[in-house]
Amino acid sequence: MQLKKKIPPVILLLIHIVFVIILTRLPGPKLPSLLGDFLSVLTLAVALIFALLALIKFKTEKTTVNPLQPEQATKLVTSGIYARSRNPMYLAMLCYLLCVIFWRNSIMALIAVPSFVLLMNKLQIEAEELALTDLFGQQYREYCDRVRRWI
Repeated sequence: MQLKKKIPPVILLLIHIVFVIILTRLPGPKLPSLLGDFLSVLTLAVALIFALLALIKFKTEKTTVNPLQPEQATKLVTSGIYARSRNPMYLAMLCYLLCVIFWRNSIMALIAVPSFVLLMNKLQIEAEELALTDLFGQQYREYCDRVRRWI
């Protein structure tokens, strides 16, 4: 099954970052600067770790990292970081979004988090899951039973 080309995950992230920047220009409650700075550095570090671990695992397993063509996967990766999250690359994007929110010290912009998760689930992950089920069948279903979609 070919993934319907909708909004690529990186574009969805960029849309949400723009949304966050707009929200942070509106009046509303703010985080203390020092707390926002600390949380932004922390979530950036987590984002980088998740992204690197996921990309390295896919490269060592020699399978595709292209989110728009999951049907080209040659192997179901279930070890390493993928033993904890089925979507660590998207989790990294979510952490990066949180980094921007904290960097902007905005509490109101946290509304972008559930929006990102819901849209990513609907526009990307569900289609990927169908493609991977078609490719790997029961093995993928068992993996889904063991490992959560996000964390």
